[in-house]
Amino acid sequence: MGDEVYGVYPLRAYLEKECCPYILAVPSNYHVSVDFDRSPVSQFLAEIKPKDWQSLSAGKGAKGERYYHWYRLEVNSDSPEGWTRWLLLRRNMKDPRDVAYYIACCPNNVTLQDMAKAAGSRWTIEECFEASKGEIGLDHYEVRSYTGWYRHMTLCLLALTFLSGLRDAFNLLEKKKKARRLHMKKFLKVRNLI
Repeated sequence: MGDEVYGVYPLRAYLEKECCPYILAVPSNYHVSVDFDRSPVSQFLAEIKPKDWQSLSAGKGAKGERYYHWYRLEVNSDSPEGWTRWLLLRRNMKDPRDVAYYIACCPNNVTLQDMAKAAGSRWTIEECFEASKGEIGLDHYEVRSYTGWYRHMTLCLLALTFLSGLRDAFNLLEKKKKARRLHMKKFLKVRNLI
């Protein structure tokens, strides 16, 4: 997953060569080839019939499932055998003018629903990075080398993983304590002790 900064050709070519599936955002003026037509991705939007959009979840958000309209169109490519490159479009259900464009390359058996879930996982990843900036100082590095930066990032993400596990264990313990207190209250009530 990646935003428009990562949707550039050299990265995509490398990922395809390594048979690594990807879904990368691209700007609306990015050009793709479909059959014999090379056009900006935004131009294909007008050719999609309303019935062709599929309403699919991009995963859970802060307020529950995040539903969008999705559409995919196979684009010309020299992808590895058994793989297909797609133009993936995500349209806001409340505001049809709000459209995001992605280039995806994945094995032929990947469904549109799988692609929607994968594209939606970027939100979860960004939430994780925001949490790590606020909780453990992921963005507070003062290094002059790649090695120093890499060590800082690795240690921060390791610390975040540890703290997340600790928080989950604490929450589970609290739930068990509450359940025991409820059972004790019921027991005392049945025995007419309270």
